[in-house]
Amino acid sequence: MIERMIRYLFVILLSVYLTLHAAADSNSYSEKPLNKQKWEELSNGLDYTEDPNKKPKEKEPVSKEKDTAPDLSGVSEGIKYIGFALIIGIIGYICALVIASLVNKNARIKKQTLQITSEDELQEENISEWPLQKILNKYMHEGDIRNAIRIYYLMALQQLHLNGFIKWEKDKTNSKYLLELSAQPFVADFSALTTIYETTWYGKYVPDEAVFSIIKDQFTMFNNQFPRPDAN
Repeated sequence: MIERMIRYLFVILLSVYLTLHAAADSNSYSEKPLNKQKWEELSNGLDYTEDPNKKPKEKEPVSKEKDTAPDLSGVSEGIKYIGFALIIGIIGYICALVIASLVNKNARIKKQTLQITSEDELQEENISEWPLQKILNKYMHEGDIRNAIRIYYLMALQQLHLNGFIKWEKDKTNSKYLLELSAQPFVADFSALTTIYETTWYGKYVPDEAVFSIIKDQFTMFNNQFPRPDAN
């Protein structure tokens, strides 16, 4: 798109330049010096003595048309000024188009590379759409153990929902999820993870790095036993 506009600009500027150049050439001339030898050959034999008996030739009346003829000496300068103004206008217009194109392109790139890194973005009713791994990476980078455990627990709920073991609802309690999983062989593991989550989140108990490392491994092992539907 930008290359096409640059080509159009080049063609327009070239056309304006050729027009101005032609107008300037039509109003310019150069005097050639008189060749003395050539003049003597042409005037040889001509008598420039005035005949006394010859009546003086009456002067012809000056034509009024010559007096009223318009003066076109300033037309060339006017054309130049108009041409320059046209060139400046075209350049400004092309620059505006290029800038607008770049701004729109940058806006599209910025929108496409937007990353969700805050729980404030978890407003969707469908837990399947939650980018929990990105948010977990943020909390792990900040060393926020309490929020990291909460996201690990939400990731477990997300996996159970995606694989059809539970039906996730925003206001459903953890005890109801345990009831739905009562017939599953991994219910005891999920119950232990639920206790860890509730103790940390509601009891405001924050484990140290060593304990958190064990908790992280337990959540990871639990979540990895389920296939990811989006990987099929």
